Amino acid sequence: MYHCSIWQEQLEEVFPDPEPAKLVLQRIDGKLFHKDTTLFIEKLEKRLQNELRLELAGPLGKLEGFENTLQQFNNEREELQNSLMRLRNNTFVELKKLHEEELFPRIERNVEGYLNWYYSITGEYVRMGNLIAGNFEQHMKDKLSEYLTRNIDVQKAERMIRHLFDESGKIAAQMAAVERMTQQLLTQVAEVSEEVARMNEAYQIQWQQEVDAVIAENEVSPPADMSAVIIEGDYASVDDFMESFQGISVEVASVMERFEVYTNAMHDLLRLFTHHSSEYVSFRNRMTLSTGIGVAGLGRGAYLGARMTASIASKPVFKEAVEIVVKQIIKRSTGIGSGAVGGAAVGGSVGSVVPVVGTAAGAVMGGIAGGTAAWLATDYVLIKLEEYISRESFKREILYGINEQKAEVMRTLEDMFRINQ
Repeated sequence: MYHCSIWQEQLEEVFPDPEPAKLVLQRIDGKLFHKDTTLFIEKLEKRLQNELRLELAGPLGKLEGFENTLQQFNNEREELQNSLMRLRNNTFVELKKLHEEELFPRIERNVEGYLNWYYSITGEYVRMGNLIAGNFEQHMKDKLSEYLTRNIDVQKAERMIRHLFDESGKIAAQMAAVERMTQQLLTQVAEVSEEVARMNEAYQIQWQQEVDAVIAENEVSPPADMSAVIIEGDYASVDDFMESFQGISVEVASVMERFEVYTNAMHDLLRLFTHHSSEYVSFRNRMTLSTGIGVAGLGRGAYLGARMTASIASKPVFKEAVEIVVKQIIKRSTGIGSGAVGGAAVGGSVGSVVPVVGTAAGAVMGGIAGGTAAWLATDYVLIKLEEYISRESFKREILYGINEQKAEVMRTLEDMFRINQ
């Protein structure tokens, strides 16, 4: 017995009695739960995430299609805007070249023809006749316009502007059509985005309900001996416990963020359309309202004809022309010989339309009617003398007026074709 007792003691030392088993639990908000509660919720989250991903596949597929369409619309916008800018720039260059290399050089060359007419007997007597009729100033402008625009296509610039208007109008119409399609696309995006939001709301409700059920099913009553309990995971509240389970929220948030980024991109594109439209309207208004060369002023080449000659006719040399003609009429009327008396009497009665000057002019015209050949020769010499004295200064005045109009046209073109910043 002694030996057995010793042997038993030795066995107990080698194989002591096992300690009582420990109960492993979780504690959430002061309550105890099955140790696998976390595992159950992880499985629940994974299942719902997979279901959600399947349902999100539809909206995400639509979003990818929307993104491709948006890129297409933006490409079309860029292409149309570039086409419009090329059209405007090319027209601007062509209009500048037209005026600098064709129209105004020809106008300047035509000055010689006008001066040849001006310093001729025919020109002199025609001016006298118009002075008598009280139409001298308008006659001077008309003759100057006639000669300066001779052999010039004064409506060429108008046709170029009209072409620009027509083509830019077509481009603007295409741009407006793309803008309308972008608006329609934005409406579709909003509908799909709302669909995702509803889907998210439904899954969040389902998630919360199933989580609550899992937690309720896995709650356990505290054992009598808490020393036999091991707590693995101690959470102050349910919210703290659920912080690690954000998969569904993250999944939907990622999709919603893509929709938000895409929607912002669409709004940016629409703002570009608005900017292009505003700039285009401003451009057409400048083209229409620009003084002198705008569409309203291009009719029948007014800015190269009447407008330019009116500017030139305002120069001192044209005002002096009246005085010169009056003085010549009076001077020449005193030199008519007696052989022209009969004709002068008739001419005097006609010329009396213009007081004093008219009588003298009538005398001159009457003298011509009376056949005073010597007077024609004398008149020719006087005209040539006047030409010798004043032709170059007269020419400079005309060219100065032409260059003024040219500078105004160039400034107007720059203003018409400027790009709004």
